[in-house]
Amino acid sequence: MEQLKKDKIKKQKKYHKNDFRRSLEFWLVVALSSALFITFISPQVGLRGRGLRSSLPLFLLLISVSLFLRGKDVVESLRRQFFSFLFGITFVFMAIIRYVFEPNFIFLQNHGIAALVCVGMFASITILRNVFPETVEFVRWVCLLALGISLGVGIPYLIREPGIARLTMGNPLQDIYAAQFFPKGVANYSWYTPVAISFPAIANWLINTKAHLIKKIVGWVGLLAASIAVINSTFTMAMVLLIVGLVSWLFLLALTGRNQFARISAGVVLILSLLIFPLAYYFLSSFEATQFQVKKATQIITGAVEVGILDADPSGRTYMFVDTMKTFFKYPILGAWGLANNTYFVGGHSSWADTLALHGLFGLILWLLFLLPSLKRGRSPLSLKNGKGSGTLSWTLLFVGGILNPTFFGALGLLLIWLYDDGVLWQIPKR
Repeated sequence: MEQLKKDKIKKQKKYHKNDFRRSLEFWLVVALSSALFITFISPQVGLRGRGLRSSLPLFLLLISVSLFLRGKDVVESLRRQFFSFLFGITFVFMAIIRYVFEPNFIFLQNHGIAALVCVGMFASITILRNVFPETVEFVRWVCLLALGISLGVGIPYLIREPGIARLTMGNPLQDIYAAQFFPKGVANYSWYTPVAISFPAIANWLINTKAHLIKKIVGWVGLLAASIAVINSTFTMAMVLLIVGLVSWLFLLALTGRNQFARISAGVVLILSLLIFPLAYYFLSSFEATQFQVKKATQIITGAVEVGILDADPSGRTYMFVDTMKTFFKYPILGAWGLANNTYFVGGHSSWADTLALHGLFGLILWLLFLLPSLKRGRSPLSLKNGKGSGTLSWTLLFVGGILNPTFFGALGLLLIWLYDDGVLWQIPKR
């Protein structure tokens, strides 16, 4: 009898020890991955800690800890995506070789270094979702709150001083303005466009999560705050992508939502939105913080009909796209390298055209092959019941937005989609 009691006590101690170990693993992985992702999500943190100061050390620490805790699972998870990593690293290597022939640091930074960061981010997400799936839900909440708070605090400044966000990019004093405004939550399009692109994936997760109602409300407030910041940022493409993503997601929700209440609610919201559209358009075109985007979007739509798409955009991005594509047609296979003697044009505003011009068809195919596993949808790719439809929308927004915006190599946009999308890649049975 006494021996049975001793054995029972021994088993209980062993159970509590294993339970504590699992709990320690959980919080350690959550802390490291959340901290790493926040260095990209928050402009305040990113200003002081992105890059070699915190992002790289956190990435290396996350990989090391993951290998120590569940080494075999980590290796197997990364092995499954071997070809994806191979294509991504080959693209990075191609960008480095290109820099040797033509030492242009801007191209190296926007394509080579940015691509390398995306490959590393994909590795982090792959480990998190396939090796530590129990941590994903908590990390999602932390990242959404960080996103909402970081960008939400900048809303008063965006409303008070329309166009203030544009000072943080595209001018000789951009670094000075960034140091001044990033701590206040005012960022550039590298933050606002990813929010617009990932909106369907995040919103659909909020709809389907089994969290408490109060927790859901907090999450929606965070997403709403980030969305309001996008609308008031004066970045037209970001606002358009956000609205298109919202309407498309509501449409899919009305057709393929998990329950009748969600479908009916989405349908009602769509009908009401259609009815109040004239009033909303009048308000947004009159409100100082949004009138620039509304005026520009209206000018492009009406101009496309009246004078043609090339002359419709007052910023000249359509002409930049055409001129960049001319460079691609001259150097279609590997792009315009140093052998072109700098006699080519790259606009810098289109992921499609810029990648083709700088790296040719070979480079573009490499990067698309790197992203290919993430794009797989399986059956019912537009259904929200299985969580795939929202990811389909987000990936579509990323590729469509890439026509006139640099979206392919934005680590934040890819991070948010990889984290909140429930595509086939993340539904692989765990061993």
